[in-house]
Amino acid sequence: MVDTFCHSSDSLFSFHIHHHNLLPSSSNGISRFNHGTQANSSGKLCCFVSSCKNTRLSPVVNETTRKSDPSKSVRALEIIEFCENPDFLAPLSCADRPSFATLLGKDADISRCLTVHKHMVYQGLDQLLPFCSLLVIAYSNSGHNDLANLIVARLQLPGAITWTNMIAYYVHNGFPNMAISIFHYMQSADISPNQNTFLSVLSACANTQDLDEGIRIHLLLSARGFDNDVAINTGLIKMYARGGEIENAMRVFRRMSTHDVVSWTAIITAHTQLGLAEEALQLYQQMERGEVQPNVFTLVSIVGALGQLMDLLQGRAIHTRLCKEELHTCSVVGTALVNMYGKCGSVDEALLAFHQIHDRDVVSWTAIINACAQNGQADVALEMYHMMLMDHVEPNIFTFSAILSTCAELKLLSEGQIVHSQIVKYGFLIGLPLANALIYMYGKCGCLLEADNVFKQMQQRDVVTWTTMMAAFLEEGDEMEVFVLLDEMKKEGIKVDDATYAVILKACAAMSLLGQGRFYHASIIDGGFSIDGIVGTALLEMYSNCGALEEACRVFDCMNDHDPSVWHSIIIAFADEGDGKKAVQLFEQMKTENVAPTSRTFVGILSGCSHAGLVREGCFYFETMRQDYGITPTQEHYGCMVDLLGRAAHLDAAEDFIEGSPLPPNGCMWSALLGACQKYGDVVRGKRAANGVIMCEPHNAAPYILLSRMYSSEGKFNEAQTLLQAMAKLGLKKKPGRTLIEVNNTCYHFLANEGLLEDKDAALDLLENLTNQAKERGYAPNTRLVLDDVSEEVKQHILSHHSERMALAFGLLNSSPGTPLRMVKNLRICLDCHNFMKHISEIIGREIVMRDLNRLHHFKDGICSCSDYL
Repeated sequence: MVDTFCHSSDSLFSFHIHHHNLLPSSSNGISRFNHGTQANSSGKLCCFVSSCKNTRLSPVVNETTRKSDPSKSVRALEIIEFCENPDFLAPLSCADRPSFATLLGKDADISRCLTVHKHMVYQGLDQLLPFCSLLVIAYSNSGHNDLANLIVARLQLPGAITWTNMIAYYVHNGFPNMAISIFHYMQSADISPNQNTFLSVLSACANTQDLDEGIRIHLLLSARGFDNDVAINTGLIKMYARGGEIENAMRVFRRMSTHDVVSWTAIITAHTQLGLAEEALQLYQQMERGEVQPNVFTLVSIVGALGQLMDLLQGRAIHTRLCKEELHTCSVVGTALVNMYGKCGSVDEALLAFHQIHDRDVVSWTAIINACAQNGQADVALEMYHMMLMDHVEPNIFTFSAILSTCAELKLLSEGQIVHSQIVKYGFLIGLPLANALIYMYGKCGCLLEADNVFKQMQQRDVVTWTTMMAAFLEEGDEMEVFVLLDEMKKEGIKVDDATYAVILKACAAMSLLGQGRFYHASIIDGGFSIDGIVGTALLEMYSNCGALEEACRVFDCMNDHDPSVWHSIIIAFADEGDGKKAVQLFEQMKTENVAPTSRTFVGILSGCSHAGLVREGCFYFETMRQDYGITPTQEHYGCMVDLLGRAAHLDAAEDFIEGSPLPPNGCMWSALLGACQKYGDVVRGKRAANGVIMCEPHNAAPYILLSRMYSSEGKFNEAQTLLQAMAKLGLKKKPGRTLIEVNNTCYHFLANEGLLEDKDAALDLLENLTNQAKERGYAPNTRLVLDDVSEEVKQHILSHHSERMALAFGLLNSSPGTPLRMVKNLRICLDCHNFMKHISEIIGREIVMRDLNRLHHFKDGICSCSDYL
């Protein structure tokens, strides 16, 4: 058996060497091995295999090869034998030999590892722990764990201390799995572990989050009488906590007869790291009652817990304590304070804590960049990043992820591309975290091609990757691609998480796909997902966008945690429905529940007042925001106020509001005034407003089109045509109107005068019949909206073929009687179609729900929920 094994293994080894180019193929190399030393090598290999069967190393070899491919194990044995044969290597002079640590760096391939291994054997270094450790790590890095395991298995280590040192070495250098394997070898060699051995291997289990292995070691150390050791129990607490088993960690803690500051800190830190901040604070209070003085690590952990709770007052108190003890200038402490202030929304205090740090490192810089970016000060975050580079601090992957997120929020494509090049320059492999951040940045900047390129080049994708790519397509209005990616993701076996559901529900909301949204709602429940947080908010917004306000309210009532974003969503839901009074009522209810309104919440309530024509209430809340809550109005708030005044026909006040704004007017402000001017026929002011939009958004065709319509409605067709010609010279084009309708859980798209109609004649006949019935009820086509200088009959024909009417006809022909019709239009619905839909809803006795570019329109019994505040 042995002879057969040896001959087959010789040929296998020869094949492996040639096939994988593991060694040089010179005449003094492989050929010499195959012909000149084949018998000798076979004999040595036979002896080694035989000796393994008769010594206590046999279990080690069996353990090494037990779970691997037998052919790989044989190959590993042969390669090690080859490296240990001194006949195959001529010595290098000391002058020509770089350090082994340099040769066996992270980029060392298997060929280099084998060469260095042979040099070590030649110099008699292969049994010395430091050199052996280098080899084991190098073989592991090159993907040859069988070789690494065999080197460890054949070491002649004298006792527990040496084994323990080796385990600690691998834990410290980031090879916890290897440390655990060595612990197994140590047991196989019948060498008893000591306290330090158990501490190191528990640390390895914590790093790998291998709970099964951790539990086995827990049983072993208990059997050996270490279960009353304070240090060992502290190690157990850390191990269980890293594996998410906080109950087991607490069980170990409670069984301890004495608790020192290290064990208290371990259990407090465990709760903080698992997001159990309140429990961490309770333990800290127990510790103080027990008259155990906290150390710096305890206080750092408590600072983290206070950040999670956004408890700024207690955070400041701890900061004061740290200052008194002169600990706040330490990098670890200062960074914790920066993180805490960032989570509490106090950027100024975060900056102060940062500047007090004496030895700022990359972790400190990354913390302040995150604190600024996450609190709406992306420009400051970018400035801090540039200061970090000028301070000659090299970024890490977390820094790059943070700054890419900042570029995304500011939509700074060129800056994001520079960061991308810096990632390559600093030699970082674009793994999952960085690739996901790059996709997010390119997606937010509207560069789908670049985002898709990063996505396709990734060798590994996780749920974050897929979700980020979906969000990129959603950002650009390509909702259908979201569902295509979802199908591909499922085919790759990636499970959907709460963030994925949030993106999917937003896609359903954007397309008003109520049926699909209900389906995913059921999937969320079946999957055991909580409807609090982003999933609940997305569900609420999906139902409200689809006009299903009752279902949105049910989701709101089922949510346990009504944070500011949830209140914002429910307020906006009623604002879109035109129920401004209910929006105001909810805003007041939010305040009674001690939820402080945010800047975004005020955008919601001002929008609600605008859509409902509640001028007095809107002005009151605008002042309240500044005076009572200290929130500085943004351009979005000013835009809401201009819209509010303009809709209510206060055009003078609206224009004065723009002129008196301390912020430079943006396109949204001028567009709101332009829309009001169109509604009330103020051409002179409308021209000023259109010029304002053009100045802010030179590539926007909308102001040209709206102003030309105003000219046409006044019969000034020459002026209208001149304006449209000027737009054409600039290369600007009118965005074609497009309407989407969901029928029987399928989406259909329509453009003016065309669409997916199987029977177009029947649809046109139906529209003509409905138009005649509407005229009998008082409908009069508003032909002034048609820009072309054509006959009245042609103008009416153009109006009757708008995309929303084509979609309406298709829906009526292909849906069940009595069911609501749900549509989405990419532009604002025109006044004529709005009036037409009101009449049709009464004629057919069905609800028509349409979301346009501006708001939701719920037509029922001849009335629209917007109360004609388009």
